[in-house]
Amino acid sequence: MTAAEVAALIAAAFWALLVCVGVFVLFRLSRLLSESSRLVADLRERGDVLLQRAEVAVDGAQAAVDRADRQLEKTQSVTASMDSWAPGWPSSPARSRPWPGWAAR
Repeated sequence: MTAAEVAALIAAAFWALLVCVGVFVLFRLSRLLSESSRLVADLRERGDVLLQRAEVAVDGAQAAVDRADRQLEKTQSVTASMDSWAPGWPSSPARSRPWPGWAAR
């Protein structure tokens, strides 16, 4: 065997080793990409569930605000009717004074 044949044999062995390493790396890369795809799909699904829960929470909060608004409108209606029924009474309890004959205890 000549030196050129030995060099060709060594080069062929390194080339075969390089191809094996390349195949191994590509195999691992394909597993990584498939796992990443599965993870992204799972995160997207969880994000959709989270978005639905947030929408339900916002709808519930809006319903509570609407109920409070209706209650305030009723309170304003009662206040307006009380103002027409008893003019001269203070409209705010913080500014009200006891009527004559009231015994503060």
